[in-house]
Amino acid sequence: MDSNNRTFADNVMLSVLMTISPLIVCADTLRKALVMIYVFSAVTFLTVAAASFVPKNTSCSLRTFIYALTSSVIYIPVKMSADALWHESVEAIGIYLPLLAVNFFVVNQSESIFLHLKKNKMITVLLAHLTAFDAVVIVTAVIREFLAYDTVNSLVTDFPVNISGISQPFGGFICLGLLSGIYRRIRGGNTDVSDK
Repeated sequence: MDSNNRTFADNVMLSVLMTISPLIVCADTLRKALVMIYVFSAVTFLTVAAASFVPKNTSCSLRTFIYALTSSVIYIPVKMSADALWHESVEAIGIYLPLLAVNFFVVNQSESIFLHLKKNKMITVLLAHLTAFDAVVIVTAVIREFLAYDTVNSLVTDFPVNISGISQPFGGFICLGLLSGIYRRIRGGNTDVSDK
């Protein structure tokens, strides 16, 4: 793989940061989480599906441009439908919503995984990736909403502890970090068992 491909396909910061930022900043209620899941999943699925028809001998820079252009075009009707369904949440997420649409997840995974698979297998793997992201968004949002606002999906729970800071971006970092640690612990534990 040449240096240009490594810049885009292997750069963890480029491929993850713009997807994680909306999660850290905005995923503090279940309603916002549903908007993020809808926009990210719809735009990513349709973009990757469209990108699968791009000839494989196309240069990496041109493919990247096609991904971005396709995502941007698909984002328009998806955002409009999200705005019709969850207007207040869409406004609250603001500029972070487009970051979910035009993200380097598409470039990274398309270049390294999706476009090397047959279409049926590609769809299966893509749906698995999207489901994992969606699950993280929901779990993070429910925990933060529950601890910060004493609600779940805006329904009051009368929980005695209120940690308002968990709704702030630093709270998102902490929550996501803890979930990541738990996941790594479970994954490491399963690896140890399988090795034995």
